[in-house]
Amino acid sequence: MSIYCYSDLLRTKTPNLNNSNEFADYIELVCLASNDAEVSVADILDFLNDNMRDLKTDVENIPNDRLTKRDNKTHIIKECFKYIEKRKDSFGVYYPFNISDGNSISINTEKLTNPEKLYIYLLFCSNLKYINRHDSPFFTSYFELLSKKAISYIVNNTFRIYLVGKGAASDPEFALGSKKEKFNKIMNLCCWKPGNGFDDIPEKDVGEGGIDILAIGPSFEKVSNNFVYIAQCACTAEWENKQLHISIDSLSRFFCINHSYIQIIIIPLMFRNLENDWYQKHRLAAGVLIDRLKLLKYLPCDDCYNCITSHDILKKYIREKISIF
Repeated sequence: MSIYCYSDLLRTKTPNLNNSNEFADYIELVCLASNDAEVSVADILDFLNDNMRDLKTDVENIPNDRLTKRDNKTHIIKECFKYIEKRKDSFGVYYPFNISDGNSISINTEKLTNPEKLYIYLLFCSNLKYINRHDSPFFTSYFELLSKKAISYIVNNTFRIYLVGKGAASDPEFALGSKKEKFNKIMNLCCWKPGNGFDDIPEKDVGEGGIDILAIGPSFEKVSNNFVYIAQCACTAEWENKQLHISIDSLSRFFCINHSYIQIIIIPLMFRNLENDWYQKHRLAAGVLIDRLKLLKYLPCDDCYNCITSHDILKKYIREKISIF
């Protein structure tokens, strides 16, 4: 089984075999990169053994603790293939991979649909460690744009929605300026006043304080007790720490907030267990979590895929012999 493009990173960056979501992503990426667009349990086992000889796996919850290392890995891989079958059921038309007898997955070599392309795009957004660092801004910027689209379908058309993050897709109102200037605009939009820590913001700070998306409604009213949604977009595995950036405790240092707002964390990762509940509930803070599954359900696929204007970067991470763009 030969693989293309990001194969060196797949070989050197170890997946967590005990995290079903992360390992399922890894198997899908290997399938995308494989020469024959199909991988089996045996292929994944050989790939891991050939490239990650020191890979450790957890034998906890495996009935026979005398299993060999190879049998241990095989068991974990088979369990992950069961989880991938669940993904196909959960994502429906969005899922681009086919499952055969629970033993192998393949990608359809016909022209992929826009929903399937969106899934592949979010798959790569979730796995930036396998992406060339020069290409990462493409994935993160358009992920913020897709997240803004999703928010626009959660709220109604009376809301004003702004992309505050410092990526290439930021709205003009927030594309330039210091953190203090951006916070001034947010205060004006939300009818808030400066908090005790506002004047302490360094003049050279050009960040956004964790506020990637701001939604305020209804647009025909400018009052202090309006509906406010604040969202943080996170493509990293450390997304749970970013939840704290937009907490009321955190933002109250800079704003006098006289009413609660809705906190949202948006991630491209799949964060579900076999029952489609949250994978590790203890990692969730007080806000709303939108993961890969929920995000795709909110997005109108044709419209949203077309707003990812630079398809060439994504294309190079997918086997050229599949004519999908």
